[in-house]
Amino acid sequence: MAGRRYPFRACAGAGACPARYRAGAGHTGARQPCSLNDDYDRFLAATRYFNWRIHVNRNLHAAILATALLTTPATAQTVEKHANTPAGLILQSVTVKPGATTLYLSGQLAAPIDPASKIPPAQLTAADFGDTKIQTISVLNKIKAILKQHGYAMSDIIKLTVFVAGDPKLGGKMDFAGMNDGFKQFFGTTENPGTVARSTIQVAALAGPAFLVEIEATAAR
Repeated sequence: MAGRRYPFRACAGAGACPARYRAGAGHTGARQPCSLNDDYDRFLAATRYFNWRIHVNRNLHAAILATALLTTPATAQTVEKHANTPAGLILQSVTVKPGATTLYLSGQLAAPIDPASKIPPAQLTAADFGDTKIQTISVLNKIKAILKQHGYAMSDIIKLTVFVAGDPKLGGKMDFAGMNDGFKQFFGTTENPGTVARSTIQVAALAGPAFLVEIEATAAR
């Protein structure tokens, strides 16, 4: 026991001390290591065992956590789309769960049919942008390009808000069918079988008299 300084008391007799601490065959009451040393040894042993259990438990918990992370799908579904019953052209609703990243796009307007046109923007007319269907296709192509810039795809769109101005050729009524025809070229297709939640609103006018369609998009994944 060299190097240790244990507490001790006067030995009470030959039977009071463990054999390993006895200095001789008999005891005379001299002050020497006694049963307090055994208590101290047990205390140290218990402390070492307790510390060992803490270490083991920490390692076990770390292993369980690592296993859970490894077994969790990397592509966990964070966006859940709910179809109408029966299924229709658009969704009933969409649930965006914690962990999803959402991208909000400002309203987009159509580009001129001829991108090389030299006509000043202020002088462009409805004929330069096309009817409601053509403008819808133009706007959705712009949205597709913006999504791609941010690493998203059309399939990541969860909601569209479509503003449609009345078409003078239809007596000031919006061309809802034409807008849907343009919409169908991007949703429910081979490239993008899914669809989106959508609201369609007729407005009195948009930013310019030549515009018939403006679309806001929200994407999440």
